[in-house]
Amino acid sequence: MHCHCRRSGVSRKVVKKKKAKAVARRAKAAADTQRPQPPVRSAPVLPLRQAPQPSLAVEFFGAADFWNTALKEVAAARTTVFVASLVYDNSKLQTKLLAVLARGVKVEVLVDRVSLAGAPKAEERLKKLKEKGAKVSLASGKPYQQVFGRAGHTGVYHAKVVVVDRAVTFLGSCNSTNSSLVNGEVVVKVTGAEQAAQAYAKALEEAKRVGPL
Repeated sequence: MHCHCRRSGVSRKVVKKKKAKAVARRAKAAADTQRPQPPVRSAPVLPLRQAPQPSLAVEFFGAADFWNTALKEVAAARTTVFVASLVYDNSKLQTKLLAVLARGVKVEVLVDRVSLAGAPKAEERLKKLKEKGAKVSLASGKPYQQVFGRAGHTGVYHAKVVVVDRAVTFLGSCNSTNSSLVNGEVVVKVTGAEQAAQAYAKALEEAKRVGPL
């Protein structure tokens, strides 16, 4: 029996070399499949960026800047205006309140009962507001006996608050009077629905013996 490689003209040495290369390739391929592959690196997971919380808008005014700003807010009111004051005697505020009442804005005014007598035009103006649909109430402070346990004068309702559209609040030392413009006053404007609700609730809570004009 003769070797076929002889007939085809290929030597045994060449055949062996080819077989050896084929075996080496198969061995390498098998080794590569068994070799542990390096882990696939995923993109780094960054922490989610927190949305910035809206900062509370707070501004501070003296009397002139307070009234310039507050009167503009009142004039632009769309739903409600609340005013609390020891004394009510500001002619420009009166004009703005009558104007917003005429276009359906709800107006509520809370004034100290005793101090009403010291402001000649206050009662007349408040009655005009009431006539046009505003809710006007008089209040006092806490009884002396209740606080100190002995007889004494009843406190006054000393709050000074303006809240517009349940969103913008003015708080400070400034009464709703014309004469406040010549006083040294400090008023803070706070923009925020939650703060407006708290200011309104506290202004009502501090009012005692509340009754209609």
